[in-house]
Amino acid sequence: MNLTTHKVLQDANIKLSTVATDVFGVSGKAMIMCSLWRRMNHPLMRSNR
Repeated sequence: MNLTTHKVLQDANIKLSTVATDVFGVSGKAMIMCSLWRRMNHPLMRSNR
């Protein structure tokens, strides 16, 4: 699973392995979650209520 996830990140031009030794360690997971949170909270991604 980690290889598939890493491939998806690379295909999305997210190169975490250049800054994190272990992409799926604590820091790597935090970076992934932060990136996802920022993208989901972008004004264009929010629904207009």
